[in-house]
Amino acid sequence: MMNLRDSIVQSVFDLFISKGIDNVSVNDIIKELNMTKGGFYYYFKSKDELISEIIDKHVIKIIWRQLRLAEEQVSAEGLPVKEKMRMFYTIVPRPCIVDEQDNIIQCYSIKKFYFLLYDLIDKFPRLSDEYKKYYIENRNIFINIINEGKKQNVVRHDIDSENFAELLMATRDGMFSLYMINGEECIGEKIKMSFDVIWQQLSNEEI
Repeated sequence: MMNLRDSIVQSVFDLFISKGIDNVSVNDIIKELNMTKGGFYYYFKSKDELISEIIDKHVIKIIWRQLRLAEEQVSAEGLPVKEKMRMFYTIVPRPCIVDEQDNIIQCYSIKKFYFLLYDLIDKFPRLSDEYKKYYIENRNIFINIINEGKKQNVVRHDIDSENFAELLMATRDGMFSLYMINGEECIGEKIKMSFDVIWQQLSNEEI
């Protein structure tokens, strides 16, 4: 069971997801949570302190959980290299808050969560640094899959693994940005199509 401070953190996180950081003031928080101003400042010195706790307790945990879930899916024994890469390229697990036993408490819209994430990255350098670590871990997983493909002779040996891993990420992130901007319902199919084009350049398969 959450204590009051944690309950405030989650409730304000929900507000930020639905309305954005800049559109939620301390007064809005007080009104939404039916608190007094003194009650708010008893727990948090400022809105920024509250946001910092939201970053630690929810945002960072969500992105690393998403990566862990995706990594678990591509680590299945006997999965062909092409399918590992396709899955890791196309999978975007839904952002969810979980308890200590990994039971889901609440899930959020992918689009709304990433709008908030990018806004927080822009405003809070500490989260930007953490996201760089997350990016590097993503890249390393792609590198490992490419190198595994080289060992199995299904991926071209003249491919630079690190550069191609970054190309994969840039293309995937670009497609995801289109979804963020345009809200296209068919973005999943477009990401899959873009992977098929990339795989033709990467693989030793006969076209």
